[in-house]
Amino acid sequence: LSVLRVQVLRLTGRQPSGGKGMTYAAFNKRVTAILEQTVQADGDEISARRVMAALKELIRNEDKHAPLSDERLTQLLVQQGFHIARRTVAKYREQMGLPVARMRR
Repeated sequence: LSVLRVQVLRLTGRQPSGGKGMTYAAFNKRVTAILEQTVQADGDEISARRVMAALKELIRNEDKHAPLSDERLTQLLVQQGFHIARRTVAKYREQMGLPVARMRR
């Protein structure tokens, strides 16, 4: 059993994705970026996974004859307490492999 030495560097700054920064981990002389996305929810930071789960649930339960636009999905997520931008909803939807509303008919 060998022990892997990991060095983690934290870089801060405003990220276009709304994240709090990037974490880079060095493994065997290779540097890998680990994205740390967080979203504001009633003053607390939550993970992108929770937002994606809520987004997936909204899309799963939508009317297939009148799918929800990214703008409407954003409004519904805000009502649930997730303060998120429409462009972030579009990004998360794309990351999950879900098409735009007109293609989900």
